[in-house]
Amino acid sequence: MIKYIKISDRKKVFFWVMDNTGEIQYSFYNAEKLNAELDKKESEESKFVPCTSSAVKSACYGSFRQSGSNRVLPNDSCQGLEFSDGDSIYIIGGAAGQKPGIAKLTGSGSSYKYSCLVTATHNNFGGNAESEGIQLKGDYVYFGISDKQSSDKACIYSIPQSAF
Repeated sequence: MIKYIKISDRKKVFFWVMDNTGEIQYSFYNAEKLNAELDKKESEESKFVPCTSSAVKSACYGSFRQSGSNRVLPNDSCQGLEFSDGDSIYIIGGAAGQKPGIAKLTGSGSSYKYSCLVTATHNNFGGNAESEGIQLKGDYVYFGISDKQSSDKACIYSIPQSAF
């Protein structure tokens, strides 16, 4: 089941998939080629394009998997992710009661490595704060925090990308 899809500079699309065993697959595709293949299916009865098709495979820049203790999941969860124009991957994790952690992976194609982890803290993060999404804009990493015990307490925070 696909959990997250992100587009970097509108040239690449990024898929993050976790299966029922907890194995994660990251895949990066040429957005234009993938979209062209999907457009071909518009007029057909079946809108399905298998990932095993040669056109989809040729659109793939790279793919890699993580499993077991090799998975990069801050606080053992993924509450959101972002794919930068420079091909870095940012993953935010943190359930209610955990300090939000943002991990950064760097690399390209099928060769990525864990770069660093930033733990976000703020006086407004109560015991029931949960991270909710992440986005890169300019020189900052933005992320949402919601208080699971309050229906009106959700805020957007930012930290400089230089923190990574």
